[in-house]
Amino acid sequence: MKALLIIACVLLLLILPLLLNLKLFIRYENEKFFLSAGILFFRYQLVPQKEKKKKSQKKHVHTPPKSSTVERLKEISSQGKIPSPKQEEQPAKQMPEAGRPSQKARAAETESPSAVSHNEKRDFMETVSMVCDIIRALVNPTKFMLRNIQVKDLDIHAVIGGEEPDQTAIQFGRWNAAVYSGLATLRNFVKIKCRKIMLAVDFTQKETTLTAGGIVQIRIYVLLLAALRMIWNLLAHTLNRGKATAV
Repeated sequence: MKALLIIACVLLLLILPLLLNLKLFIRYENEKFFLSAGILFFRYQLVPQKEKKKKSQKKHVHTPPKSSTVERLKEISSQGKIPSPKQEEQPAKQMPEAGRPSQKARAAETESPSAVSHNEKRDFMETVSMVCDIIRALVNPTKFMLRNIQVKDLDIHAVIGGEEPDQTAIQFGRWNAAVYSGLATLRNFVKIKCRKIMLAVDFTQKETTLTAGGIVQIRIYVLLLAALRMIWNLLAHTLNRGKATAV
């Protein structure tokens, strides 16, 4: 019995964190965007990031004093290692040899334009096929995540203004159509709970002001399952493509 209790406690400790909700707190106010993430009562601000005071540590590099040419010649003469004119001319003779192109460079220059274009087409097709595999691998896991995402406490407060009254009225109608039709469309994919939506018009205001915010939450096990499915689908598509090219 004790062993079963220990196993049950370990399983609970492993499963309970996966059932927690990962929350994203989103806020747009005064033309500034705020984003923070949190689990339980922990919360960390992502955007804008808090500025960290960095203490600048100046490192003083002491450069040794340069010796004069006369002292240098004296040292060389004392050691008996005076370079001869022939030794000085040797590096100059070796320069053309070092500047000669290698065999790989010659081979690259001699390649025909048709071979280069063929290689470019092959690289382009491989890139396109890789992008298609990534998109296919993301489709089903993304649908699974959208079904389990929930938006809570959605708050939208917009005051529409403009320079001319007729333009303000047109903008007010467009805002109503965009907000309410957008919410109706999003509710087909994501669960949304609105707290307050207010669209007002002010003919004396020259610019439109917007304040919006909400909480997006998803369980941690959903994220893990979606990530595993993405990796599995990507590996399967890659293996299938490798088998097709091998045949």
